[in-house]
Amino acid sequence: MQSNSVFHEFEVDKSIITDLIHAQNGTVSTALRELVMNAIDAGSKRCDIQINSSSFSVADTGEGFKSKENIEKVFKRFGEPHKEGDAVFGRFRIGRGQIMSFGAITWHSNNFKMHTDVRQFGNGFKLEEKPKEHYSGCHVSGCFYEELSQWDLLNVKTDLIKLVKYADLVVTINGVDITETQSTQWDIDDDDVKIKWTPNRRDGIHLYSLGVFVKNIERYRYGLDADIVTKRALTLNMARNEINDIDPLWKIIDGHLKAQSLIIANKKQRMTEDTRKSMIYQIISGEVSLVDVFNLPLVRDCRGQCVSFKTLLSRSMPVSIAPDKSRVADTIASRKTATILHHDELRLWEVNSLEEWQDILIHCAIMSNAPSWVRRYLSQFCWIEFDDLKQGFNESLTILKPSSLSPRISAGKNALSYASKIMSKRLSKHNNEAISVRKILIGESTVADGWTDGLSYIAINKKMVALLDNGYYGAVQLALLLLHEYCHDTQDYGSHEHDFAFYERFHDLSSTYHNEIIGHTATSMFKRYQDELVQKNESLPKEVKRNFKYPIINNTIDLTGTLEGALTPLAKQLLDMSPIRYRIRGNTIHAVYKSWDGTKYNKIPKFIESLIEKSGIKCPDEKFISRMTDDYKKANKIIIKEWDKVYEEYALKENISVNFLKKLHGCYSPESLFKALCSDSSGLKSFEYRSLINTRTIGSSSYLHTFKSTDWQMERTPSFQFANSSALRTEYALNGIKRIINGITETTERELFIKTFLTDNLRNQINN
Repeated sequence: MQSNSVFHEFEVDKSIITDLIHAQNGTVSTALRELVMNAIDAGSKRCDIQINSSSFSVADTGEGFKSKENIEKVFKRFGEPHKEGDAVFGRFRIGRGQIMSFGAITWHSNNFKMHTDVRQFGNGFKLEEKPKEHYSGCHVSGCFYEELSQWDLLNVKTDLIKLVKYADLVVTINGVDITETQSTQWDIDDDDVKIKWTPNRRDGIHLYSLGVFVKNIERYRYGLDADIVTKRALTLNMARNEINDIDPLWKIIDGHLKAQSLIIANKKQRMTEDTRKSMIYQIISGEVSLVDVFNLPLVRDCRGQCVSFKTLLSRSMPVSIAPDKSRVADTIASRKTATILHHDELRLWEVNSLEEWQDILIHCAIMSNAPSWVRRYLSQFCWIEFDDLKQGFNESLTILKPSSLSPRISAGKNALSYASKIMSKRLSKHNNEAISVRKILIGESTVADGWTDGLSYIAINKKMVALLDNGYYGAVQLALLLLHEYCHDTQDYGSHEHDFAFYERFHDLSSTYHNEIIGHTATSMFKRYQDELVQKNESLPKEVKRNFKYPIINNTIDLTGTLEGALTPLAKQLLDMSPIRYRIRGNTIHAVYKSWDGTKYNKIPKFIESLIEKSGIKCPDEKFISRMTDDYKKANKIIIKEWDKVYEEYALKENISVNFLKKLHGCYSPESLFKALCSDSSGLKSFEYRSLINTRTIGSSSYLHTFKSTDWQMERTPSFQFANSSALRTEYALNGIKRIINGITETTERELFIKTFLTDNLRNQINN
């Protein structure tokens, strides 16, 4: 039976020309790029672009249009088939249509001018022949239908620089050369492509076909940043913005990218999120073998930590996936009883459940010819529903009453409250807006170290307060926890969500140098904690004494002295040879020293002995006296008497105090040196310093008192008043005796003590 079918060729309606002009991937930048590519096809070595807000011109030195026949064949007809080698870019011969939609355009080539104005003439052109206006090459100029704003004009220039950055000819914009072909150092340069890796740019891969921009490939695809320039034309779509996956040249490029991606993934100590996503994408698509990346940290848990499949399977722990914003998930993960995946992890693997995830991993292992042990591990993979896993966890957050807190926890709460005020002030300065102080509450929870309503309060888990007993670093941890909660500007007691903005805010605030936050808050908190412990009669922990010496770390003591006039030259000489650093401002001397080691003050007694010897007075020979006398005590009395004679003789000769000389010769500490200086007209009248146990020590030549700084009367009395008033010193001594006696609470025992205390025998012992 004979077939009655008839073959029909497809036809194209004239309206397709409208689409070719108006519906291509058209911007002013890409339209001008097409003109640059036409210049390359015409064999031009240069292309000069002039552009302003109302007009443009593109001039090249190529072959141009040679005849009317050439114009009617190539310019008039869209899509004219090209012969092999007659065009580098002009595969479809439609690109010139893009510029026509933006204005009235004129092409001037050799003796011919073609004018288009689609708004006035429609889809056509006027042809003129002007032998007297000959132009070698092609000059395209036009006036825009709508003027470009300065912003749009800047964007056009910026886009053009990117679009023709590596073009194989000199391209200028308003006289400025924008091509970079000579200055770039390529990492790969072979017969097919040139590749420059740009890891610091972090904006993906810029792909150029023969130096002209095609598209940007996002970082997630390969986890790389690079500029890639092909040495022959890529097979592209009509809009020149998409590649053909079966193009042999693209397959070569794809191979380079996959190889580099794997190198980067294996080399980096910490894989970036973009690289991780790229590896997952390539595993799913079968482009990378699961075996090749088995040791890479590709699986992200609920705390944002990434582990490898090898680590995950070797843990022999169940795997689960938590819902978004779950506090319990973080607690379970920290206890290491199960691996909890990030709530968004399955989406990256393009599955909906852990069961599907296991299936796709086994499939990837089979497709990549993974060893049998890998497939066996994956098949034995244990997963569990999160609701089953969290049974037994109490998610409640309880606020404790202040009256129920122990004295130590209460001291910590007060220190945290003080720190909260410090932090709010510093945050306000940093943000240039008022950040209200949040009240500190103490609570209990099995799933949270702290929580907040985002506005009025921060609750700290009672177990976290104990960090203050661990030393200064414990205060730093609590300061970081406070900042963490201050960064939550909404309540977080129902969830525990941390987005990128939160982490960015926390990082910026915790690492700022201007109006520094963490260090100041921790220091203030720790000092306040010590004060609170002293007031509540709580002992300071050993770790605190070892690691943090108030007011300055590492045993540093600050001493302040009152001067009457200037320091004498001898006093300055003595201070300079000691390990004490000091400065004088007005009638105040501020001294800093770090050690009570008496050996560091041996220079002073030796210096005094040298002064005595230089004056012609012989010092006692202590060793000779000791050898001549069998009794140690008797020898010591003789030595003291001999030195007393020397002191009196030298003091009379130099007109200085005997007491001053004795104290200097017996100097063994900062205290003894300053007491000695106070005993003569050296210029120093009195001194005081603070110690670790929150006490104040004041001294002069005739006294040395230490008392709690919480004694408001003594705290407010300047040290020089003690130096000038025996009544004040007597009053303080009597108050001290009263405090000791009143410490005996049993009446009979206290009366017996008083009776004993007032005996002549005990009085003589005190005086001695």
